[in-house]
Amino acid sequence: MLARPLPLPLRRRSLRLALVAGVMSLPLPAHAETAADLAREWNEQYLAWGATVARYGRVEPGLSERDVTLHDGEITFSLPLPTDSGHEVEVRVTYDTATLTGVERTAKGYSAESIRIPGDLTFEVTLPADMFDTTPAPDSADAANEDATTDGDGEGAETDTGSGSQTESETESETRAPSGVPSGTPSPDTRADAGAADALDADALQDMTLVVVQRNTVAENLAWPAFPPLPNDPQKPVTQYLPLAKLLLDFETDRLSVDTLSATQTNVDGSESSTVYQTYILRNQANGRIEETSIEKTVQTEVMPSLTGDGLETIEVTVGRQVTRGADVMPLLSLLGQGTDPNRKTLIAEQDAADIRIKGKSFEVAVASIRGADIGVSNTAALRVLPMLDQVTLDETAVSDEDLGRAMLEAIGLFEIGTGEINGITLTATDAGGSVQRVVVRQASTAGLGEFSINGLTGEVKNEGKLTFDRVAVSDLEFPSLSTLMQIGLSGEEPDVLQTLAARPIIGLFEIIGLTLDAPTLGGLVTVDEYRQAERGHINRIPTDIGLSMRGVRFPLSLVEDPDAYAILSSLNLKEVVIDQNLKATWNETTGDLALEDLSFTMKDGGSFKMSFVLGSVPRTLFETPEMAQVALASATVKSAMVRSSDAKIVRAFLEKQAKDANLSADTLAMGLADTAANDMGPLAATRFGEELIQALRAFLIDPKEIVIEIAPENPVPVTQLIGMVATSPNSIPDVLNARVRSK
Repeated sequence: MLARPLPLPLRRRSLRLALVAGVMSLPLPAHAETAADLAREWNEQYLAWGATVARYGRVEPGLSERDVTLHDGEITFSLPLPTDSGHEVEVRVTYDTATLTGVERTAKGYSAESIRIPGDLTFEVTLPADMFDTTPAPDSADAANEDATTDGDGEGAETDTGSGSQTESETESETRAPSGVPSGTPSPDTRADAGAADALDADALQDMTLVVVQRNTVAENLAWPAFPPLPNDPQKPVTQYLPLAKLLLDFETDRLSVDTLSATQTNVDGSESSTVYQTYILRNQANGRIEETSIEKTVQTEVMPSLTGDGLETIEVTVGRQVTRGADVMPLLSLLGQGTDPNRKTLIAEQDAADIRIKGKSFEVAVASIRGADIGVSNTAALRVLPMLDQVTLDETAVSDEDLGRAMLEAIGLFEIGTGEINGITLTATDAGGSVQRVVVRQASTAGLGEFSINGLTGEVKNEGKLTFDRVAVSDLEFPSLSTLMQIGLSGEEPDVLQTLAARPIIGLFEIIGLTLDAPTLGGLVTVDEYRQAERGHINRIPTDIGLSMRGVRFPLSLVEDPDAYAILSSLNLKEVVIDQNLKATWNETTGDLALEDLSFTMKDGGSFKMSFVLGSVPRTLFETPEMAQVALASATVKSAMVRSSDAKIVRAFLEKQAKDANLSADTLAMGLADTAANDMGPLAATRFGEELIQALRAFLIDPKEIVIEIAPENPVPVTQLIGMVATSPNSIPDVLNARVRSK
């Protein structure tokens, strides 16, 4: 029997019920995650990392579920110091309002289209005054009483700032760690009395604080990582935390701006220093790199002892626009063993600052600009000191002080500066003033300097004198290794030859150009037209190519202190002494020639002297084992030598003074000196060379125009042969060496 169809109204109602039942039977989607949910999650992460307070006074949802405004935010950490003192450093972050838009979860953490904190974002760091108390510690009974008093303090109550009604705003109570005690911000007097005593007793000490305030902070299109669980490896008390540094790679933003950023430090004695940065902008941060940061102006003030020693004065430093380009954290991560790209070695590609002024009570320094470039590290391998930190934390005796110190010095030695420039320096002071056109540093590290130069210096001190020079520079400077210096210092013994060489800096070039010193006490100008000292081709830190040139060295005759020398120079009617000097010595590894190419000295209106020689077959071992120099030179040969003295008016002046003191004529004294020289020559006096030498010497002492002594053997003469001839046939030595003497 067929069922009768339901009436139409009943059929419609049944279909409606079936549709509702079907929909209800479908699996329901999870509750959509809102920005407010994520904001609460962040506080939970802070607490998991040890925060004592992580709270919002009120959470206000925005127009979209991805928008939220956080009111009265606070995060506080109390960080115990790694000592047994029980002291803690408190770090507190607070803000009134933070509005986040477009917040969502990402694979690595979170992202937001923007974050705006229109008021103050404040970071406070507090170090307890007890840390700086140098008075004797109380006995155990007093300490126990003090602890009991401290434990009796109650925890402050927090009130809910919400209205309690379910409207557009949502309230939530303070979130605290189970054992956390919220800490307030200390409010010490921020100024010390200028007349206060230098020494303060324990009761006068106050907490040291550093307060950093960002005003009107705006970040656009940013991302940041979620905090992972804190590690807990007792065997790695230090290095277990290093992987957390990789979180820096996950911070990203298109733009971050802060209208003003101020940092104020209040010291335990109440003295204060502050720095204010205006219009800070960061652009394009991703994967550990920041494309550019800029600061329009910086003003720093600090109260410190006066340079004149009459109390305290306020030093103010102002800096104009500062720009940093190409900052990169990757090299530091690599040194910590956490890097992902060892080829990234540049920390800062370029940095500029303009219009710097330093002003005190009695002086002002102005700098037109400062520039640095290619600041980075030379090697990105993980630091050798890292595992040592775990070892010494677990057992102070696990690593020797020498090994630990050497590893730390190695770490310091990795950092280098490609280029640094300071332009347009001027100093204005009560009794002094000066300027420098330019200071340049290139390729600077603890290993050495490619160049350090000061150009265009002028300085003057009232009633003392004036100094100017065109250029003073050092280039290709190689420092001894820090570990070598440390090893010599720790030995406590006099360094041997090899240690002395290892501690010797290598100077490729040192030069002074256009120096003038004018001081009333000098009686005239002291000038150096040019001074250059060069070294190249080092073996065992000993140069195989040495050059020294001094040109136009002038100083007043009044500076000559020796009375005999002063009298001799005065007899030449000199008002000033003018000197030129040269030195050139080389060793050629291919030929084995060790040559003193030029050793010369010239004094204007006084005469000149020059010497040269060439030794052949000088082995490399002379430089490799200098303590065995005699053995190395035993195989050498004499190839040539020359000594020349010309226009030696100073020689005649010397004879005339000595003759006057002895009541003799200068010519009589000259003949007597020549005869004395002949007697001193022994058997050589009767040789051809001896006779030539005595005759030339007599002529030169009477009229010192020129005397030349030359050695030019047809073939190189072994040094060992000459040593043997000294004992067996000394008269033959001049002929073997083909020695000649001539005079004018």
